[in-house]
Amino acid sequence: MTVDVIGTFHVTRLSIPHLKNSAAGSIVVMSSLGGRFGYPNRSAY
Repeated sequence: MTVDVIGTFHVTRLSIPHLKNSAAGSIVVMSSLGGRFGYPNRSAY
């Protein structure tokens, strides 16, 4: 949980000042359905 959620938050938070200083920029956060819903008989990642 710490790496997946809080890590994404910190990276996004720290990138905002750099994006404000650039001419253009985007933040794209991606995940998979396995992380969102989970699958039976498979290990979590």
